[in-house]
Amino acid sequence: MDIVNLPGVAAARRPEPPNQRQRGAQLPRPATASKRSTSLQYLRFCMVGVSNAVVDLAALNLLLLLYPTRSDLTLLVYNTVAVMLAILNSYLWNTRWTFHDQVTNSGRERALFIAQAILNIAINNVVLVVMTDLLPTQTGDWSILTANLAKLAAMFTASSTSFLLLHTFVFRPRAS
Repeated sequence: MDIVNLPGVAAARRPEPPNQRQRGAQLPRPATASKRSTSLQYLRFCMVGVSNAVVDLAALNLLLLLYPTRSDLTLLVYNTVAVMLAILNSYLWNTRWTFHDQVTNSGRERALFIAQAILNIAINNVVLVVMTDLLPTQTGDWSILTANLAKLAAMFTASSTSFLLLHTFVFRPRAS
């Protein structure tokens, strides 16, 4: 009989400390791992952003093609619908993939996400209106091309703000 398999010897061994991850605490990461993690997170955020851009632009252009308009107010309504669809896409992908290890699904987190989404819509609409006024047109009115160029500027501005808010406040890394 092997000494390790003797009855009572296994019980006398010192118990292993519980895994810190099982207790809910995260192990401290070295600075390089943290930078790498943020870089990977930003890359994922950008990939989600591309899918958001597809959803956003497709929705806006579909509305413009199905219900043509020259009204700035109607353009804002279309843009708001398109941005809301992109934000829904963003929430689904960011909570399940980009920030999956930081998501708590708390009421606070959801409220901050909604606040960030409202700010995103506001920034998107303001930049869209300003850019449609600034971009040169042949007739003095904006066109689908002008709307799309303005939309690209609006998406860039709003998504940059969104990443900072999501990373810093909404899905911030949990304290160790």
